[in-house]
Amino acid sequence: MIVATKVIGRTKMDWLRKDRSPGRQSRAQIMEAVEGSLKRLRTDYIDLYQLHWPDRPMRIFEGLDYVHLTGESHPIEEILGVLGELVAQGTIRFVGLSNETPWGLMTFLKEATLRGLPQALRDLVS
Repeated sequence: MIVATKVIGRTKMDWLRKDRSPGRQSRAQIMEAVEGSLKRLRTDYIDLYQLHWPDRPMRIFEGLDYVHLTGESHPIEEILGVLGELVAQGTIRFVGLSNETPWGLMTFLKEATLRGLPQALRDLVS
């Protein structure tokens, strides 16, 4: 059996979090989400931990036309750094991406390679 779960990124659906705060992939929210998943799943580790929805301004489910969006986000290298710590601790084994763009996937892989951090998706197939 493989245990897989996820943490949400930027979303307007604040009902997904108990405190109704917006979903983000900050260090604090990733750590909170991992701890909550471990407790709910009654396990010591997660085989596959996925980032679900990017933590940057994007049009998700709002059409295909390009619209330039601005706003803050957590840097990909910061997100990978937290995941790298969790992998080093043995809390999670592999990381993955869900609902990410081709640009986002390639940017995660590039940052992971440059910084020696977990390589989302590539670790699963190598």
